[in-house]
Amino acid sequence: GQGRAVDRYYQLESPPHPLLTYRLLYKTRTYQDGRLFLVRHYNLAYKLDGRLTLTHEFQTHPEQANAQVVLGSVLQPTGFSAWGLEWRWTPRILLRGDYRIEWNDQQNRRTRRGGLTLSANQSDGLQYNFGYRVDSERFGERNAIAHTFFLSTERKLDSENFLMFGFQWTHYERRPDPSIPRDQQRLVLEWRKPF
Repeated sequence: GQGRAVDRYYQLESPPHPLLTYRLLYKTRTYQDGRLFLVRHYNLAYKLDGRLTLTHEFQTHPEQANAQVVLGSVLQPTGFSAWGLEWRWTPRILLRGDYRIEWNDQQNRRTRRGGLTLSANQSDGLQYNFGYRVDSERFGERNAIAHTFFLSTERKLDSENFLMFGFQWTHYERRPDPSIPRDQQRLVLEWRKPF
């Protein structure tokens, strides 16, 4: 183990409410050599009205159970922050957005992902999606960024079968190997059936 340690924590949870829910955990772990770690996990969901919902989740130093170490858990050198948005413009048109940052201090890795998707549903079971995503990763000295635009249509064939056809175009700002093309196009055809 790592010797003695002291945990101090605070936890706060919202009462049942249709518009605002939250759960906050804040913990400090202090080892006898003076090292201090903050263990935080926050969840928040807020419905501004019947059409717009915002969410946020944040976590640092998640705990991994281990009976062989002090206080019964090992703190991981990782964390993330994730934001979400859902806006129902009309009963048939929906805008979704997300943005997520993840980090691993031990590996010197940081990733960022985000995007927006506009979805429209027809009464006959046909759905259209149009969107944009950005993916970025820093790993040591290497940086990579990709921008993706996509367009797809999905048809509900019956209660258990879905057929999707789509097109994606991805542009890579940086490639580790200059011989790899910076632009990629992809056609996608999927048949889905829930299990």
